[in-house]
Amino acid sequence: MFTKRWLIDAAERIIVTALQAFLAIIVAAPILDMATWKAGAVAAIAAGFSALKAIVAKGVGDPESASLASSVPGGP
Repeated sequence: MFTKRWLIDAAERIIVTALQAFLAIIVAAPILDMATWKAGAVAAIAAGFSALKAIVAKGVGDPESASLASSVPGGP
């Protein structure tokens, strides 16, 4: 169902999304008075949405990529 190329692409996008969300909350935590565990929870939710988007994109865009684009530069 999922190719190795798609899994690597999706994993990269999911991990980067989680890291970006976590870092954004950590930077904003002093302003928002938010605990680190809450930042982790927000990052996990963002990663979940990223995974869902990657699955949806498989049926919309290039089936070998987690992108919604019909073709990905550098792809075969």
